[in-house]
Amino acid sequence: MTYLFVYGSLKRKFDLPYAQLLRANAGFVSEGAMHAIMYKIDNYPGAVESAEVNAWVQGEIYLLKPDSDTLTVLDVYEGFLPMFPSQSEFVRKRVPARLCDGNWLTCWVYLYNLDVSNLARIHDF
Repeated sequence: MTYLFVYGSLKRKFDLPYAQLLRANAGFVSEGAMHAIMYKIDNYPGAVESAEVNAWVQGEIYLLKPDSDTLTVLDVYEGFLPMFPSQSEFVRKRVPARLCDGNWLTCWVYLYNLDVSNLARIHDF
């Protein structure tokens, strides 16, 4: 099974085309959280993994339909170049995510891949 953790414009509260595509090709599982810090990029957030105990990014977890090419389409939306990850704005990585019931799942997530030193930290998007 393939799970995806989203924390930005792909969440249910957004009615953007790629969020609609996700909902059409995946089932909502649960709200959840992952160890990360979120930054304001422009009009969208970017999360970076963190080992800080209290660093959590809230989001949503989806189960992708089998044989779906949704991740390939979302790679383009997120600026992830699988053949050139170092040149990508976001990279797709598997991370542990905690569900609301306390259980954990391993999920794909798009993590910000550029310098965050001059970006403002945000706590919600």
